Amino acid sequence: MLSTGHDADQYWLLFLFSSASLSDALLKGGFVWGVAEKE
Repeated sequence: MLSTGHDADQYWLLFLFSSASLSDALLKGGFVWGVAEKE
């Protein structure tokens, strides 16, 4: 199943706003993109 860029942006923003620090948010964002790339 392919995810749209819009959905990916929403997930990234969710991780960003729920994160305690920018560095952690970037790490989580990178993980989400990595998973999306494999799918």
